[in-house]
Amino acid sequence: MICGGRYLSCDEAMRVFAAGEPNERMSIEVRWRSGKRSFVKSVKANRLYEIDEGGAIPSQTKPDFTPPPMFQDVSDQIRHLHHQEPYDDFARQPLLPHN
Repeated sequence: MICGGRYLSCDEAMRVFAAGEPNERMSIEVRWRSGKRSFVKSVKANRLYEIDEGGAIPSQTKPDFTPPPMFQDVSDQIRHLHHQEPYDDFARQPLLPHN
């Protein structure tokens, strides 16, 4: 969930989860961006829980998993040199705003 940080939009601040059976024991764990964690135990279905980072505790363990890189630099294998012909946009579209 990302609240703010995007131009004129953000995620909904409330999250809704499927809870399963009403008598099933459930808990909520929130991992904050700062690395802290919040835990709510004995969660009941059909309830509204407000969780604030102020009551979070620092995480005891640091994640030891580093995801592998998604891309590999192969620029040297492409041997491409970009060339662009000169083009006057304003000659083709005289109504384009320009100074």
